[in-house]
Amino acid sequence: MSALSERLIEYKKSAGYRSVAALAKEVNIPVTTLYDVISERTVKLSVDNSQKLADFMGISVDELYGKEKAPDAEASEAEFQEAINLLKQLSETERQNAIDYLKFLSSKQ
Repeated sequence: MSALSERLIEYKKSAGYRSVAALAKEVNIPVTTLYDVISERTVKLSVDNSQKLADFMGISVDELYGKEKAPDAEASEAEFQEAINLLKQLSETERQNAIDYLKFLSSKQ
């Protein structure tokens, strides 16, 4: 699997997009283009679409294509652990409110 395909699949999952079509619509690139890259029918995007995706994902085009190291899972894991530790400090009601808010944010995508 290409670095580009892996990055897109990973991002789609981590950002909570339920479909390739939803991600393509949000980024404003053709759905078929994104499907072709993820299924590896094509291995690269146009410069314009590469830049749109990289900007949307908050990474460089080089990172999108695997030429630079993207933020690793350990950084994300540390952030999750910090969030869990903060949640543990809250009362049950505050914790539930925080979880409800996260669900709300997640549903907006």
